[in-house]
Amino acid sequence: MVRKEKGLFRMMFYEFIEYIKPNFPKTTCVGTDHFGTKYYETINSKSTMKKIRRYFTPLNKTDFEQELPAEWEAWLRYRRKIPPTEKEVNDGYQMILTKRKNAAKLNATFSNYLSDSKSNKDQSSTTHANLKYPVYEDYKKYS
Repeated sequence: MVRKEKGLFRMMFYEFIEYIKPNFPKTTCVGTDHFGTKYYETINSKSTMKKIRRYFTPLNKTDFEQELPAEWEAWLRYRRKIPPTEKEVNDGYQMILTKRKNAAKLNATFSNYLSDSKSNKDQSSTTHANLKYPVYEDYKKYS
């Protein structure tokens, strides 16, 4: 049996039902990092919002000062279009570890030098012989 053409009221009814029906956005898990943080992307199909929403859920929800890998932060802030791979995140993490180790070595080797130079500066600042600006006798009584 052949169906009749859609009537005006039938079209209005179906449009009304589509308008009332809740439209839940499609959320997909894009990846995780080595801290256990999960990163998500939400696509709104019928929204006027052009950008895709990106967010993350941390493993420990009470820690607000947790670290985010630089690659994932760039993806969250729309600086990169595609999410980072595990290899990119691991390479970045290894680079951070080597920089921390090298900084600790430099700090250990130059800590004596820095402490000696600070003590010398403190001693020289108390004497008036090394001052490069004039010292007036009238203003000495106010200090």
